[in-house]
Amino acid sequence: MARKRILLSTRSTVIVLLVIVFLHLTPVSAETEADILIKFKESLKNSGALSNWNIQKPPCSGDHENWVGIFCEEGAVWGLQLQNMGLGAPLIWIP
Repeated sequence: MARKRILLSTRSTVIVLLVIVFLHLTPVSAETEADILIKFKESLKNSGALSNWNIQKPPCSGDHENWVGIFCEEGAVWGLQLQNMGLGAPLIWIP
């Protein structure tokens, strides 16, 4: 009976550890935020308002926005504000 409890305890521990590891893994993507945003821009009609969106400069430098319509926090894009720019949205956009 004691051996059965140890086995169950070991299995439970292994399962918990696996869950923790999987929760902390992040998916690896070859595309950067800039790549994805440029693809989004290219899918729009009348995207001239986003002319400073280019791959030569990252969208964010720390908390500073390098691209119009982008909000940044700690070097990462956390939001977009694109209304009233005359942009035409695609019917379907898949990154």
